[in-house]
Amino acid sequence: MKSLLELKRYCLNKNNLVVPNEIIKNEHYFYKADKIIWIIFSDDKNIIAKKSNKEKLDRYISDVKKIHQNFENKFRFKNYDKIMF
Repeated sequence: MKSLLELKRYCLNKNNLVVPNEIIKNEHYFYKADKIIWIIFSDDKNIIAKKSNKEKLDRYISDVKKIHQNFENKFRFKNYDKIMF
């Protein structure tokens, strides 16, 4: 039987996947009706850094804010429960 590490390597190699050394992770937590909704997505830090200058990084942050607001709307949060950016 293969170890978990061998299995992970096999899956990565089989699918030609590359795991970045560093990532930028965005986490969004929503609490509603006694439930926590946790949404995570990430980007390769090197790709973001290569594409970014101050203006592009500001746009990236703005996009993340919009994504969060879209989640709030999708989950039908009331205005008083939303984060004011």
